[in-house]
Amino acid sequence: MKKQISLICLISLIFLTNCGAKIYEETLNIAVLNQNYNEHLYAVDQDLEVVERSDMVFTKTKGNLPSGIALDAEGYLTGIPTEVGNFEFQVTVYAIDNYFGSDNVTEDAEWFTLFVTEASSNAACPNPDNETSSEIFICAGSIETNDLEEGDELNVDINLHVQLSKAKKYDIEEIRFMISYDDSLFRVDENALNSLLLREAATRSEASVRFETNVSGDIIVALTAQGENFHKPGRIIDLPLVLIDTPEDGAEADFTVTILAIESGNNDADLPDFVAIDGDFSHSISD
Repeated sequence: MKKQISLICLISLIFLTNCGAKIYEETLNIAVLNQNYNEHLYAVDQDLEVVERSDMVFTKTKGNLPSGIALDAEGYLTGIPTEVGNFEFQVTVYAIDNYFGSDNVTEDAEWFTLFVTEASSNAACPNPDNETSSEIFICAGSIETNDLEEGDELNVDINLHVQLSKAKKYDIEEIRFMISYDDSLFRVDENALNSLLLREAATRSEASVRFETNVSGDIIVALTAQGENFHKPGRIIDLPLVLIDTPEDGAEADFTVTILAIESGNNDADLPDFVAIDGDFSHSISD
């Protein structure tokens, strides 16, 4: 099935000799760090028909694209992003209209936002651009390491997954979950628990964060959106754990996720099931 047109015309024809093509800002698909990205920007005429002409040119005129992504003259956003974040940029389309045999160049410009995030290190978690998983997921990362020593720190990545096409309807404003870990292997450095640990899917919402570490082996995390609610899937936080002792070769441990609450800012929102995806740790000594 052809991708739904992502750009539509907003105004009707005013001058027949200057109709041109129109573009309109629509939500772009999620881009994932170090993974191929391909999005096609469309233009339409006053009858909402897709314009695909050799005499129409797209160009980025303001703002920034992430490193590794480029816009070509035909409106394709492609590449492999090498940085995460929220990137705003303006696209202008120039169209030559020769309806009456004279070349009139018309133009239209709109702003777009491309969000780039990092996928979970846990293969059991849906990829951020996955639009087939209907539940809301909180995923802990899976970590494979070697040659760790006492006092070394590792980060457990935590990802939120929610369908991009439904995220604004769900309008998630608060997320609370608990990560349980093996306290014979790890401890948490409470001085390191602060807002600097938040990642792109949380910072874009200007989220605040609270931690509870009253029980050894448990970290409770509460994220509250202060700006736009959590409308994008992706990496929300990296939790640092410190090794208590040098792990033995073949040592394994689980990072267990317990979802405590996911709350919507929309009282009428019918949230789907919540799914917690546990992560794991494995250590092997290199030869």
